[in-house]
Amino acid sequence: MTTTTSCTITPGLHPQRVWLSWAFFIFCVYLVSSSARAQDPSANQATLNFVGADIESVVRAVGHYTGNTFIIDPRVKGTINLVSEKPVTKTQAFEMLSAVLRLQGYAMVRTADYVMSCPRPMRSFRRYLC
Repeated sequence: MTTTTSCTITPGLHPQRVWLSWAFFIFCVYLVSSSARAQDPSANQATLNFVGADIESVVRAVGHYTGNTFIIDPRVKGTINLVSEKPVTKTQAFEMLSAVLRLQGYAMVRTADYVMSCPRPMRSFRRYLC
């Protein structure tokens, strides 16, 4: 006499896996929504993240964000790091860029129509610096 035993395994989700899936989903939604808030154009704030970036590219990006027209001296070359952990206003972004350029030996000269990035000027021009 032969006996045959059959065992069927029905696939199902383990309750712990369901919970982890939902937790992961909610975490992803939170990340997407928080990054969307950080770049919200209506808040007039943005998070800056330029690491090892070309100075000309950073000046162009900050100019686009702040609405300022920049003239970049051909002698302004190199890379900079400009990172903000929290969203910054347009004024803060401009001040941060100015500080980073000063650290690199460059200056920003403001006129009524534009801002010029150039090597640090002589003493006679210091009154025009931003």
